[in-house]
Amino acid sequence: MCTYFKRIQVKNITISFAYILFFSVLLLLGGCSGITSGIVVDLSPDFIPDSSIDEFGNKIEVEVYDIRESATLERTSLGAYLDDITLHPSESELVRGIVERALVQYIKGLDVNAESLKIFCGIKTFDVITPSTPLYWDVTTRIEVVLRVESNEKTVSGQNIERTWIWPSEEMITRVTTNALDQLSQETIEALPELVKNIL
Repeated sequence: MCTYFKRIQVKNITISFAYILFFSVLLLLGGCSGITSGIVVDLSPDFIPDSSIDEFGNKIEVEVYDIRESATLERTSLGAYLDDITLHPSESELVRGIVERALVQYIKGLDVNAESLKIFCGIKTFDVITPSTPLYWDVTTRIEVVLRVESNEKTVSGQNIERTWIWPSEEMITRVTTNALDQLSQETIEALPELVKNIL
């Protein structure tokens, strides 16, 4: 019986050592292969600011402020930094694009009587991270934005997580971030009627 348990113990130690060795090699190869130079995630043109908002002239204005206490956009493995993740367009441009498109979609066909409509957008959270265990990565994008029109205020958000046992690739990070932005866009569209009531 003792011999049996010793064998199990030795086997578990061997497996743990194999995981540690694998990720150590991965980190070493990442540094040698230039992974640490960072990646640029090009996102869908659907999130770029909508030029059709110009037809409303100065009646509509979207102002975006970054009010994050901290921001994390990086790829990591077992807590060790690998490289930076840069979004294109930037976080502020993405939020502006989503709000402008939602506004245009909402007010088209409406008779806009207000002299002006100004929406303030405060980015509270916009993180793109890859927390991991010895077995997998969870590619995660979290977004939280506060929308305010005069005294009306609403918080909208988007989040998406996708697990991989291989590698948090640029393609996967793009997909996860796009899904989170889609959710943010939908919540923004749903929030507008309450935000602009008694204004338009």
